Amino acid sequence: MLDAELNQTRGNLFWSWWMTIDRYMLAATFIIIAFSIIMVTTASPAVAERIGLHSFYFIQRQLVYLFLGVTIMLGISFRCRRYKKNIFYWFYNLFNSIDISFIYWRRNQGF
Repeated sequence: MLDAELNQTRGNLFWSWWMTIDRYMLAATFIIIAFSIIMVTTASPAVAERIGLHSFYFIQRQLVYLFLGVTIMLGISFRCRRYKKNIFYWFYNLFNSIDISFIYWRRNQGF
């Protein structure tokens, strides 16, 4: 690459993101996503009809949540490292407080 081309690509957001992600992990994630779509597509119509829903009910739900999850995953991965750490700490503390409150609730219920 020429120096002018290299300087031009350094300012590109997609290029800097592509150079910093773990591509094998991203590929493995999308393979698992494809496998989950295949599994839901083949198994859910019979179950949905048996419980009285339309046959594409679970497929539609899977695709909606899949779209939301991939959008959030890619949106966070485009952010800077400091922002990702703040989000991680926020969710870590949130889920730990939920876990601690659940343990406290179970002890008070006598389980």
